[in-house]
Amino acid sequence: MICDYLETPIGILKIYLSSKGICHIDIAKVNDDHIFNKKGENSRIDECKSQLLQYFDGQLKEFDLKLDIQATEFQMMIWNEVKKIPYGEIATYSDIAKNIGKPGASRAVGGVLNKNPIPIIIPCHRVIAKNGRLTGFKWGLKLKEYLLRHEGVKQSV
Repeated sequence: MICDYLETPIGILKIYLSSKGICHIDIAKVNDDHIFNKKGENSRIDECKSQLLQYFDGQLKEFDLKLDIQATEFQMMIWNEVKKIPYGEIATYSDIAKNIGKPGASRAVGGVLNKNPIPIIIPCHRVIAKNGRLTGFKWGLKLKEYLLRHEGVKQSV
């Protein structure tokens, strides 16, 4: 497992890479004593960092990275559906539930998205409540709003 850090407009991201691909992204804790002490070299993690920087610069609208996600079939169905939401667009939890053939599973969709190991790359920030409100984002609603505004979506908390 390799871990590296990337400074972004939303904070320092901590990126984890397994032998198969990117497996986890999180916001680094302020007291993380390993910040900027890279643990190994790998062109895949460098490519992830490059694509994230391009995203934050407004130059990249779709990620093309090898991912390594340990998940149930249900979780993968949801995350694969969310990856289809284009940059600058939104969908509702109920849209995702309907699209995967589980129309009554809106809350379950929200629960799965809250466990998304790779936010931004699996763009769970593009999923909102049926009433148009921003709800549920593991990094907080202010960051969800920031990411949506960055993509040109005019939703607010």
